[in-house]
Amino acid sequence: MKKLIILVVFVLGAVGCANFYSPMGVKGKDAKKQIADLNSSLSLASFPALLSSFSSSSSSTFTCPTETTATVSSASSTSGGTFTLPATNSYVDLNSTAGGTKFFRSNSASVLTSYSMKVLKTASTNSTASCSYFASAGACTDADIVGSTFTSTGSASVSATNCLSIKCTNAAYIRIQPLVTTASSSSSSFSSNSLLAAALSPEILNQASGIEDDKYYTKESLDKCKESLTTISLFQTSLSSSSATALQEISSCNKPFSSLPTSVDSSGIAALQGNECKLEEVNFIGF
Repeated sequence: MKKLIILVVFVLGAVGCANFYSPMGVKGKDAKKQIADLNSSLSLASFPALLSSFSSSSSSTFTCPTETTATVSSASSTSGGTFTLPATNSYVDLNSTAGGTKFFRSNSASVLTSYSMKVLKTASTNSTASCSYFASAGACTDADIVGSTFTSTGSASVSATNCLSIKCTNAAYIRIQPLVTTASSSSSSFSSNSLLAAALSPEILNQASGIEDDKYYTKESLDKCKESLTTISLFQTSLSSSSATALQEISSCNKPFSSLPTSVDSSGIAALQGNECKLEEVNFIGF
């Protein structure tokens, strides 16, 4: 009998009680559930902040940042070309200063291209300023030509070797970008990739953490994991808020989608979470 007891103790020691039950540990599948529930709660808690950052200003009231590279208007309608028309996924800013009629005249276009023009609301200008534009060969020599008036937004097609001229009678800040842009397809691809990454995130987290359903892990290591998840959530909310603001600027300020800054996607966040949740197994007697 004594030998049997010794044999049982030896077998249990070799296999590890923790593989069957741990009174002080957390089973892997339960730890996964707690992690998933915490992530869901953190996501719900961060949603109001994200919604606020995206909807704090409508398109008409959003104040667009200006750029130091903006072309400043000229008081002369016959001065040389003051700006170059932008290429696909690019843009050019025109700053019409206050005080009298001001002019812009582009260099000649290389190919036929259509452009969108938008008068932006900035810290010193409003989006209701009225300007006129003209696209022709004559615009390459004189910007003071009677053309089409646009308030807030307008579009113009410029043929090869022709120019685009713009005339403003009050202060205005104008952004021009090609209408033929990959913004829509890029936006669709971005949305699809984001949805796929979000769907795969739980599995990525599980794979990165290495938590096994039938093993037991210490509660202390699970608590540390939860603390890390909370910290990462704050970081993720900050990144998402920045992306939401950038998206609103693209929408309100006539910027191409390519201007959206690169950020960490859901897959990267999930991998980071998994790395922070490599739980410590209980010892051989379950503690």
